[in-house]
Amino acid sequence: YKIGFEGSDLTIGFLPETSWGVNPDGGGTPWTSARLTSWNTGYSRTRTRPNEIRSDKQQPKGVTTQVACTPSLQAPMTKTAWSPILAASINGAFDTGVVTNGTVFQSFSLLTQYSPTLSRVIAGAWPAGGQLQVQQGQMLSLSFDWLAASLVSAAAPTDTVDPPNTFDIMDPIASVTSLQWNGADLAGVTQINLQWSKQDAQALYVIGSADAAGIAMGALQVQAQTTLYFNDFSLFDAMLAETEGALTISLRDGTAGYDFTLPATTIVSHDDPVNGSGPFTASVNFEAAPGPSGFTMQIDEVGP
Repeated sequence: YKIGFEGSDLTIGFLPETSWGVNPDGGGTPWTSARLTSWNTGYSRTRTRPNEIRSDKQQPKGVTTQVACTPSLQAPMTKTAWSPILAASINGAFDTGVVTNGTVFQSFSLLTQYSPTLSRVIAGAWPAGGQLQVQQGQMLSLSFDWLAASLVSAAAPTDTVDPPNTFDIMDPIASVTSLQWNGADLAGVTQINLQWSKQDAQALYVIGSADAAGIAMGALQVQAQTTLYFNDFSLFDAMLAETEGALTISLRDGTAGYDFTLPATTIVSHDDPVNGSGPFTASVNFEAAPGPSGFTMQIDEVGP
């Protein structure tokens, strides 16, 4: 009865790689299924043809000179499930439940399973950035942008594909247990977007192959964008004084969740336009830098 695949047919999974670009399927480690709200393989091909002058008024045959794979993934925010990718997205590895940004390179193979016998695998997928979105009236979401080596078709994976977890999705009412800057609660916040990316990160190409030959890791940069009701000048004055303070976001599903900490942030803009007689809202944006311990971002796993 179906004319084609549907989103509800798909299973998206991931496996950590030991060697970049080498699919670890068959090694006995189960694929972890990801719960998603959107998914895009980001597959594209660059074709090149010489600008030849020909009397037959035709263009010559072209050749594929570059194959790019830049997946994007958006998911509901749940406890514990995203730890491996969160750590890799800031170039770190969890140690006793804590990860700070560093110089660790961890890639994954990403599985798109359309049916029990039809799949595609993206090998050498490395999270080049992420975003945590917390907004009043919306469930919490997490997204990652990737750079990858290649995409290939495959039959059924050899290793088991675990079913998705059934943890509750975090919400803006009960799950945001603390939101602080410089030791004080941020009041009246209607949304906060925490974004991190790797400046100048890119897939690298060489003569002899259209597929990526390697990855340049770039440099981590982190910022937070908030919208809040404007009722005093404290944050505006802190912007003028270029006050530096720690920004923390604590998220819980019951007693388990994550703490996101930016130990050294500065308010770089504080926009408070008047658009009518309604309440003022201000767009307050924070820029993160390395703190006293030398890192820009820390993520703590909390609870079971």
